[in-house]
Amino acid sequence: MGLRPPLRHLYGYQAVAAYLLYILRDYIGLADGASNIAVANMALLTLLCLVTSSLVPHWLSDRWQRRKPFVIVGSLIMGAAMVAPLAAPSMAGMWVYAGVIGIGYGMKNFSVVS
Repeated sequence: MGLRPPLRHLYGYQAVAAYLLYILRDYIGLADGASNIAVANMALLTLLCLVTSSLVPHWLSDRWQRRKPFVIVGSLIMGAAMVAPLAAPSMAGMWVYAGVIGIGYGMKNFSVVS
């Protein structure tokens, strides 16, 4: 028996979040201390983008009584975020990833919660 559909989407996001320290050290090439600080700062940026991007979609999904368009658009945004580190394997690409993944995650998940 698999996980319920609302939990399946966490696999991709959590895989990157769990290995973010190693991605920064091995793929980007940061030192240990710098990668620790970068993980904390990227988590903060993701949180800020997540909170701000969840407000309008949540209100609109309640008003329109439609969830699926917000889930689809949020998922596409999250997918686009995964491409940023591949296109730009630097801290700039990782910052773009952190912000865009927060926007997509907030739009996708908080429109479903209502």
